Amino acid sequence: MITATYPITVEATWTEADVIPPRCSKPRDINHEIEHVVNVPMIRADEFPIALITTSSLDGEKEYHYYNGRLYAPYLPYSRQKEMFTAGSEDFAAVQRMSGWNRYRTLDEMHAHIEAHYAPLLIVDGKVWTLTASEPFYAVVVARDSWSGPRYTYLSVDTRSNQAEYTHFNANEREEAIAYALSATPEAMREETLKRLESETSTIQVLIPEAVKRTFNRTRAKGEEVAYSYSSKLKSDFEKSMEHSAEFVDPEAVGRGEISYRDYLEAALKHLSEVEEPRQRALEAERGW
Repeated sequence: MITATYPITVEATWTEADVIPPRCSKPRDINHEIEHVVNVPMIRADEFPIALITTSSLDGEKEYHYYNGRLYAPYLPYSRQKEMFTAGSEDFAAVQRMSGWNRYRTLDEMHAHIEAHYAPLLIVDGKVWTLTASEPFYAVVVARDSWSGPRYTYLSVDTRSNQAEYTHFNANEREEAIAYALSATPEAMREETLKRLESETSTIQVLIPEAVKRTFNRTRAKGEEVAYSYSSKLKSDFEKSMEHSAEFVDPEAVGRGEISYRDYLEAALKHLSEVEEPRQRALEAERGW
């Protein structure tokens, strides 16, 4: 329940386009200084429970709260911002200046845009939160430790991704995400991959299950096809980067079960230290770098 509001006076410059002033024959743009008051709702902390807690190596720990059937996240409008705004502070003062409005908007449209900009905000115990459509989810990612290292799968906590939608799983589907990641892993690598996935530090703790509403279309998700694509890409990458060295272990040997994943890693590291690094140093010396 909204207990109070925090009024903000927004100052802005509205540019009226194509105005013909008195005693003038050509149209021009005229600037007008305007003010618009918005009221940001304030609620009690006991009405704002924690719904999700995400943990990742990139962002650390982040809380998502639940209010009136919607998910809220800390209001962090600036890149790399870590500290939340406090209402009444210099960063979120009672008088704020806004700029960058389209000069072709009418005055009514500009007032509506200012109102819409502040509409998602909510103040709880003095801290500023914002309504979010970016519900966190698990993404199954294929990566590798180095340009010559073997590829592996892991789970990433994300809010948006350019990967195929069928690699995404909502916060309640961690077990399904792990199963899918294993289906995209060559059989010889699955045991170690499972250990890594089960100890994965990127997690989403769900405290209010009904707050998880995101769904994904995974009708194209077929483990056989993904695994085939995975091993083919692995083979292609190694053929391109290692074609000059007949001593390097064939990556397909892992898929065939001829060597273990650990032995494969050791062979890759040995190749880097004994072949690639000396070759790179000699090349740098030759070029005088």
